[in-house]
Amino acid sequence: KGFMSYNNIKARSGEAELVTFEDFGEAALGSKGKVLVRITIIGWFMGVCSGYVILIASNLQSLLSHSVDINYRVWVLVLTPFCWFLCMLRDLSAVAKITPVATMGSVI
Repeated sequence: KGFMSYNNIKARSGEAELVTFEDFGEAALGSKGKVLVRITIIGWFMGVCSGYVILIASNLQSLLSHSVDINYRVWVLVLTPFCWFLCMLRDLSAVAKITPVATMGSVI
């Protein structure tokens, strides 16, 4: 609601609208607010991705524990570069084509 009311007021005066959270931080605290919001968002995404990699590693360890005796921390080290590569892709449409394989893997 804060974005909407701010944008309605600014639209009347011809000024730029708030589109992102960084715009909101900049409107509130200037350039320091924009940097603070950017750091907060990056930190949040890194935390979510780290938790996801740990979850995948734990599942791989329990799935393959009968044939391969590898600690989940080693799995984290193995998976991290792969996930980093996927995070750096600008267009995920090529990766989206293999989602049926991932879906079948989760069903099985």
